[in-house]
Amino acid sequence: SRCWSSLSFCQASSRRDFRQTLFEVERERDKERLESKRKLEQLKKTVEEEQEENKKKLNEVQNDLLELRDAHAKLRTTNEKLRRDKDRFEKERESLKSMSTARRKAELDEDRKINSLLQLVDELMSLAPDLFPNRGEPPTSNVAMPTPPVRRKGSKSRETSPMVERRDISKEASPAVQSKSEQIQVTLQRLTEATQELRRSQKASEERDRERARRAFAARRAGSTESDTASGVSMSAGLGTKTKGRLYRKSLSLEQTSAISANQDQIWKDDR
Repeated sequence: SRCWSSLSFCQASSRRDFRQTLFEVERERDKERLESKRKLEQLKKTVEEEQEENKKKLNEVQNDLLELRDAHAKLRTTNEKLRRDKDRFEKERESLKSMSTARRKAELDEDRKINSLLQLVDELMSLAPDLFPNRGEPPTSNVAMPTPPVRRKGSKSRETSPMVERRDISKEASPAVQSKSEQIQVTLQRLTEATQELRRSQKASEERDRERARRAFAARRAGSTESDTASGVSMSAGLGTKTKGRLYRKSLSLEQTSAISANQDQIWKDDR
């Protein structure tokens, strides 16, 4: 009986030790399970935070890309406008250069014609000073007038009658007066022709100036119309790009959400 009691005591102590060991093992397993669950929750939270951060960065990169695309389109439109303006300014510069050269030639031609006209006027003034009584010449009151020769009485045969002398003077002066009148007529004709030519030249110069001004105004108006059209096209292109970018962002966000949900399901399947 003593042996039986000692055996029963040993079995009870062994059973108690085994139960204690089993309890400790279960407690350790519970701790490990809780620790693994905590680590899994932390890992899941970290992955979700990283996914959210990556999603935000991806959206920012997409927005930057769309803004860069819009800026590139605006820059290209501005560059095209500047190129057109440069071409137009080059054409205007060449046109102004040619206009300046033509005007300088016309002015030189007009100066030459005016000088020839003044020479004809001077020639006419020298030929017919009676036609220009108010020339602005100084008075000639102090100029000594030539004294006529003194006639001395002689024989009647040597003395000539005044009528005969007047006839001789008129005969000698008539060819000179006729030649002088012809010169005056020729000079007046040349003066009239030079005046008409100068008027025609001035009229043609005014017509050319008006035509150049009209062309320059038409070119400026066409350039302003082209710039307005280009700005309208760039604005419409920018609006289309922004709308397309918003649709693209929405579709991309839906794809990312579906992909994230699939990844989360796969993670939970792996945990199970």
